[in-house]
Amino acid sequence: MASTTLSETLLTIPDNLSISQFMLDCQHPLRPQRGDTPCFTDNDSGQIVSFDEVKLRTQLLAAALTTRYNLSDNDVVLICSPNHVDYAVATWSVHQIGGIVTPANPGMTPEELCYQLQITKASFIIVHSAAVITAQTAARKCNFPPTRIILLDDCEHYDLNSVPELISEALANQYSFSPKLLKPGEGSTKLALLMLSSGTTGKPKVKRLCPCVPMMTDAKS
Repeated sequence: MASTTLSETLLTIPDNLSISQFMLDCQHPLRPQRGDTPCFTDNDSGQIVSFDEVKLRTQLLAAALTTRYNLSDNDVVLICSPNHVDYAVATWSVHQIGGIVTPANPGMTPEELCYQLQITKASFIIVHSAAVITAQTAARKCNFPPTRIILLDDCEHYDLNSVPELISEALANQYSFSPKLLKPGEGSTKLALLMLSSGTTGKPKVKRLCPCVPMMTDAKS
């Protein structure tokens, strides 16, 4: 029987880029120039955010987080929110700083969220208003500083700074910021995400992901 050998060109995954740099700054001959192409759309308000706007908002939020809250390299930030147009902005701004994101299910109980804060050693929380009561309750349970909590969305019912406010503040005050640059090979070793397992066989375990893992997934898709 005749045999056929299939040759496959292996993908080259950059090992010196953060997830933010890969998604927002990396150029490739086959990658289209997005510019004002709609990137995210708010299902409720109809707000459309273009690729250029996402990139700018990410940079401004990173500048505000470093200036106002002294977030820095390897700080862990918990993001607790349903789908939202600024979810990626919040995530990528942390990665631009060199920080680590641990995403949390907004349907968690305060006890579950407290456990995630403790096991990941998170030092900052970005939370959607729909889950802010849970986040504040969890913070009290584990003595988490309330001043280290901000809202992902604008909501006048809570006396907390919000991502849109911080972005506007950074733009108005021209906060300076230099993104964290990775050394060659660091993209396959530096932590980017701390993901919790389902916990079906006990307490959830933490999965540690470096930037190269989601890059490979994105490139193959």
